[in-house]
Amino acid sequence: MTLLIVDDEPIIAEGLIASLDWENHKIDTILTAGSMQEAIPLLLRYHIDIAMCDIEMPGGSGLDLIKWMNENSPHTVTVILSSHGEFTYAQQAVRMNCMEYLLKPAEQEELAQVTDRAVSLVLKRAHEEGLRIFGQNWAKSVAGKVPEDDVELAQSFIRSHLSEDLSLEQIAGQIHMSPDYMTKKFKKSCGMTVMEYVIWCRIQLACELLQQTSLPINDVADRVGIPNYTYFTRLFKRCTNMTPSEYRRQNSQ
Repeated sequence: MTLLIVDDEPIIAEGLIASLDWENHKIDTILTAGSMQEAIPLLLRYHIDIAMCDIEMPGGSGLDLIKWMNENSPHTVTVILSSHGEFTYAQQAVRMNCMEYLLKPAEQEELAQVTDRAVSLVLKRAHEEGLRIFGQNWAKSVAGKVPEDDVELAQSFIRSHLSEDLSLEQIAGQIHMSPDYMTKKFKKSCGMTVMEYVIWCRIQLACELLQQTSLPINDVADRVGIPNYTYFTRLFKRCTNMTPSEYRRQNSQ
């Protein structure tokens, strides 16, 4: 991960760099800047994961820089390092989604704890973004074709709402059919009932999540609309002849 330290006093930046074994905290690159004007080109050129900023600097305060990052580098986790303990500064920082407000000189243990929290937040955001992109791509891959008839409309609706508590009546209502008539038409077209198709789609999505993400199995179950872990495991094994854990071990990428 990359850390950017922004402080107009070089000795402060040097002291921060020397105060921790940063590699032990997953920081492998440290960049420094003495002002907002120096920091912005670095933020534009590099993927900055964490930024630690002073409050008072020439040409723009640390709060000004955080505002700029919120608009132009929103993935960057921000920390204020300041000699000012005024509540109004801290209040402003919190309103701007700054993760932490540290007073100088920060003790080594406190700095280490804040760094670990920032790293965890970076990893959490990256994980969530990866899942969001994965979900979008999966939805496009399974629903890219324009539905041609009522059954395909029902299938498209099911695939787009797998995380929800779907019922036969709800699905039928989406295509303006009675549940009985839709059931007969669906079975004739697909060779399975509507709810069997729902389960099949959920297990297919679960397989992809188990293969391509490190999401805990409980969370996989939630995301595919089967929040009961025991029931999810039983259904998954019935469809794949493996438990979710066994499937992940054999198929994870």
